Amino acid sequence: LASVFPCEYGEIISTHLEAPLIRNALEREAFEFDHRELTASILLEWDFPEIFVSAVYHCEDLDAAELQDGSRLHGLSTSLNIARYLADLYFSNEKIILEALPNLFSKAKRLGISTEDFISISDGINSSWIEWGEMLKIKTHDFPSFAFLIPSSQPRELLHLA
Repeated sequence: LASVFPCEYGEIISTHLEAPLIRNALEREAFEFDHRELTASILLEWDFPEIFVSAVYHCEDLDAAELQDGSRLHGLSTSLNIARYLADLYFSNEKIILEALPNLFSKAKRLGISTEDFISISDGINSSWIEWGEMLKIKTHDFPSFAFLIPSSQPRELLHLA
């Protein structure tokens, strides 16, 4: 959308980046489809398996998708949702990150990933992010481990660390 309609799409995402449901509605109003529908269409044209196309389509709004817990589609969609969430957090401040952690840990737990393992995975992603940035000569910043962001006064059971 950004390539074909740079001005129109730029206006939509610059004002509604944090509100995906509003952004999707504005995209449909402006272009008669949204980025999820466009992405799904392209992936199907490229012969991606239906389950992966569905996972990509539903990953932004898991609640609306009403996916069955434990299903393969739910696991794939949730994994992509977490990845997208993590990518957004890498550009957020500590306050936003702390507010997001309980939800993020809860989603990981639904996939059978313990909080400790999730923190370890996130730390690995951060290391790779820094390493790739250096190789590609792209400016990155070191992201603190979630383990160090959790204040000692925070009830550990709230963050599923107990």
